[in-house]
Amino acid sequence: MSNIINLLIVDDHPFIIEGYKHGINAYKSKENYQFNISQAKNCETGYEAIMNAEVPFDVVFLDLNMPAYEEKNIFSGEDLALLIQKQMPDARLIMLTMTNDMEKVLSLIDTVNPNGLAIKNDLGHKELLLGFDKIMKNLHYYSDSVVKLLSKPQYEGYDFDQFDKEILTQISKGIKPRYLLKYVPLTSEVVINRRKNLFKVLGVKTDLDQDLLDKARKKGLL
Repeated sequence: MSNIINLLIVDDHPFIIEGYKHGINAYKSKENYQFNISQAKNCETGYEAIMNAEVPFDVVFLDLNMPAYEEKNIFSGEDLALLIQKQMPDARLIMLTMTNDMEKVLSLIDTVNPNGLAIKNDLGHKELLLGFDKIMKNLHYYSDSVVKLLSKPQYEGYDFDQFDKEILTQISKGIKPRYLLKYVPLTSEVVINRRKNLFKVLGVKTDLDQDLLDKARKKGLL
């Protein structure tokens, strides 16, 4: 990484962008980095910044929930993250969210696996500098709330709803994953993510349906 760092911040709250910019510009290191900071306020302007960039971004801060850009099928920061990984595979991604929903956090790690993931309420000035330093050193960074979520037994406190139970029931009947849509009234993406999440929530280390069913029966879910 050169001493000139091209950085993009995408967030629909201007004061949050200014806070991140202030923290980044206060960052000190022996490399004496210089930061060229671009900003965008929603999925549309984020998309344009990515697609029209003259040089790839080195680091990108992405809010998870922002106004969508439906014309390009960009509905969230997660969609922008996947676009960046395609267009700029060397960029380091830091995802920012207000949610402390374990299912969403696990899904985000599974689909994007960002270099950094932070609950916004964790990011005071000191924590921002700590996280940014790890990213600049090519390390992964999870803020305190994310670490606490991931350190919990993943079935603890998880509310198995009717769709989770229906997915397990149909799998127990021998229904293959690609046919679950016939029995569960959700979109294909949601069904796929829920099935994956069941393995994580129940602590199943393999991708075998039988192992998932065995654990679900032990937990009294079947």
